[in-house]
Amino acid sequence: MGSSAGSIPAAVRLERRSLAHEWLVVSSDLKKVISEEKALATLKLRVTVAVHLRKGEPFVHQEEFEQAVGEESEGTVWTYEAPIKLPKEAERLAVVIEELQTGTWGAAVLDLKGANP
Repeated sequence: MGSSAGSIPAAVRLERRSLAHEWLVVSSDLKKVISEEKALATLKLRVTVAVHLRKGEPFVHQEEFEQAVGEESEGTVWTYEAPIKLPKEAERLAVVIEELQTGTWGAAVLDLKGANP
């Protein structure tokens, strides 16, 4: 698990689900956003993933999602999963989760040194 920052708790980890595939798993408890913004029927979330390399520019990927709030939702914990192939030069992975309507955010960093021999 990585360290986190911001007002939305965020956790990031890598899971090896087969010999060929590794998955990025990001989870966040959106309880604070939901309780403070009761008028929102849908949260607009953006996930930004940045990978720092030993040499060269980091690479960045962003995706946006909508998450229902209330009866249609599955609680307050939101999870993002995606397959990821990290280059051997990858040293750190950072994830930022933002709720775009409120500006609330959370971040987590995962140290990859030694994870990609």
